Amino acid sequence: MAEHGRLDAVGDRHAGALLLGVRQETREFGARLALGASPMSIVVIVVRRAVLLVAGGAAAETVVAVAVAATLKSALFGIQPMDPATVAGAWAVLLVANVLGAIIPAAIAARIAPMQALRD
Repeated sequence: MAEHGRLDAVGDRHAGALLLGVRQETREFGARLALGASPMSIVVIVVRRAVLLVAGGAAAETVVAVAVAATLKSALFGIQPMDPATVAGAWAVLLVANVLGAIIPAAIAARIAPMQALRD
C-alpha cells in the first residue's frame, strides 16, 4: 500500500510539472495554433516531451540498478537481478503511466485559444 502511495505522489508531481510547463509555454502553443498547427500536433509535442523526460530518468535508473545488482542478489527470490523481462516490464509501466499522466496537460495545451494566448 505504501508503494502505491509513493507512485501516486510521483505521478502527481510529474503531471504537475508538465502542467506548469504547459502554462509557461501558452504563448508558444498559441502562436503555433494561430499559424495553423493542429491541436493534435500540440498534444504530440507535450506527450513527446514527457516521454523523453521519463525515458532519460529510466535510463539513468537502469544504469544505477546494474551497478547495485550484485548487492541485491541475495534479497531477490525467483528472478535474476537484471532479468530482462522485469526491466522491460518496469520500463513499460513507467512509459504507460507517463503517457496517461501527460494527457491532461496535453489536452489543456491543445485547447488554448490562439488570440487569447498571444494577448496575454
